[in-house]
Amino acid sequence: MKTFAAPIAALAALALPLPALAQAARPCMAADDAKGLLTFAMPDLIDSVSTSCKATLAPTAFLTRSGKDMSARYRTEADTAWPSAKRAIVKLAGKDGEVLNALPDEATKALIGATISAELGKSVKPSSCGIVSDVLEQLAPLPPANTANLIGIILEAVGSSGKASRGNFAICPRSSGTTASK
Repeated sequence: MKTFAAPIAALAALALPLPALAQAARPCMAADDAKGLLTFAMPDLIDSVSTSCKATLAPTAFLTRSGKDMSARYRTEADTAWPSAKRAIVKLAGKDGEVLNALPDEATKALIGATISAELGKSVKPSSCGIVSDVLEQLAPLPPANTANLIGIILEAVGSSGKASRGNFAICPRSSGTTASK
């Protein structure tokens, strides 16, 4: 399970150690904002993993064959998710959120996308590339919103289990009887 958890964590942006967003104590974010952040980040995450794993994966691996197509499909959803993603990013930034909030949206999007790519590129180990490719292949048929919901549920479960690391963002606990999707 440990081998499986690391790639999922990377793909789910658990390891988004964005230097500008680093805070000792992170507030939780609303599930809709977390979903927006995940939806916004997925194309950059997929592109970064595809690039990082290119030398490791076989030509028949999903990321090699279809990573660009999946990223492009997710990118169409990323723009509509931006308002909630921005709320999440500003909240994660804490006192630095005001600076990010003051930047033009296009500058903030570019900064966040570049940071995701750089940080994830460093964190994905070559030995995980096959698993990441396999996981993305299983997620590929899902609409981007369902993928973001699923990853959000996983993050929420990991966060409520107490096994989340300091670098994680936390999704606010739900009221009993509510679900992640509406």
